[in-house]
Amino acid sequence: MRRERATRRCLRGGGKAPWAFCCGILLLLLAFGGAGGGFLALAASGPADTLTLRSNEGLVYDDQAGQVVARGDVVITYRDYTLKAQEMRYDLRTHRMDLSGGAWLQQGDRRIQAESLTFQLDDESGRFFNFAGQVAAKGVKGPVYIRGRQLQILPKAETLQDASFTTCDLEHPHYHVQARKVIIYPDDRLEAWSVVYYQGKIPLLYWPYLVIPLRRDNRLGLPQVGYSERDGWYIRNTYNYYTHSGASGSLVLDYFQKAGWGGGARHNFRLGGDGPWSGQGTLYGYARQTGVSPLLDWQLEGSYDQGLGSQGSLKLALGRSQQQTGPGSAAQKDSQRLNLSWQGNPFRLSWTWDGQASASVATGSGTGGASAAGDTGTSLPAWAQGRSVTSQLQAQWQPWAGGKLLLDAGYQQRDGFDSPALWRLSYRVAVQQEWPGQTWELLREEVIQPLPGEEEVPWTSYAREPELRWTLRPV
Repeated sequence: MRRERATRRCLRGGGKAPWAFCCGILLLLLAFGGAGGGFLALAASGPADTLTLRSNEGLVYDDQAGQVVARGDVVITYRDYTLKAQEMRYDLRTHRMDLSGGAWLQQGDRRIQAESLTFQLDDESGRFFNFAGQVAAKGVKGPVYIRGRQLQILPKAETLQDASFTTCDLEHPHYHVQARKVIIYPDDRLEAWSVVYYQGKIPLLYWPYLVIPLRRDNRLGLPQVGYSERDGWYIRNTYNYYTHSGASGSLVLDYFQKAGWGGGARHNFRLGGDGPWSGQGTLYGYARQTGVSPLLDWQLEGSYDQGLGSQGSLKLALGRSQQQTGPGSAAQKDSQRLNLSWQGNPFRLSWTWDGQASASVATGSGTGGASAAGDTGTSLPAWAQGRSVTSQLQAQWQPWAGGKLLLDAGYQQRDGFDSPALWRLSYRVAVQQEWPGQTWELLREEVIQPLPGEEEVPWTSYAREPELRWTLRPV
């Protein structure tokens, strides 16, 4: 009788409960995407979505308890999701759904199994208890196996308690990472507490707190151990940090058998939120001992990308480095790059300025802390010393249908690098008109080079007088 009453009530569509019940099943979640993607919640968008529910014992509606119950190999399918359990209970008054008896969810390569699962429709939260499964993670070959005491899904975050991760498929994995607590903020960051790396059953590394930004290609910073002819045995350590969605970075501490210590930091920042006028940049610095000089090898870099509305951007990158080449000499390099881009309609523009310089410099750090006059150690070869500047401007204007005005201009200057000095200016202007099957182009081009280059026949300039081109193509 209770089963018949439930059927009649659903067919009549009485009250909100039957439709809320269907939506609740669809909201059930859960796909774990690793450090790059987080857990995904799935929600129904309306009556057009199709959901299938099967059970060996059918559906029962308990009017007194206000519950809908399904028992016996319950299978719920929606899109590419499949959810199974031995029993499902949905409370029409509290909008809570409970699945028990080996509940599990599968979607593509993602599969999570648990002793039981609860889901609350009011705030779209859910929990897996004593869960285990395998998921696909970005940048990881093969599945990642996860297990833990509890997995909680909230509208803006997912929390794992007493969780472990590994890519080893053995019952007793050769290695795994274990954390007391993990919180994933989708498309933002992953935070973990009391993280331990195990080799077999032996704990090797411990982090009290770790943060992995998910918007960048950052991963868990496990130490890297290796060997090279230059450095001997070495160990590299990275520690990620996170302050808020607009600031994150990493700290680095290394040790090299032949050279000594090295360390630095990288800081990523964002200004103006995520709008079209926002900007983002990176600051980087690193220094290390050399083993041949009391001075350090060092490197500094900075970059910034500023949005100019929805159609433009301004990018700046700067760099400077110094590497010891001997007791009293170092190679120093500088770089600068600026780019302005506008991809609008009918006007497009791209301008780039690029500067490079490298030279040997005396460091005054010879044996005993001072170098003798004229002692510059091992200098850079002549072909590696010099400076160069290039600039390129490209513009396009489309004032009428099928018509274009084009400008391509460039400037280049080079001194050193074991070759004659070079100074060159070039430009090309053109007017194009396109019709079906044909293109007409009127152009003028000139290259000016006041200082003769290395060509077999020296020249200072050449030009193409205005010429008219007609190109045919299949329609």
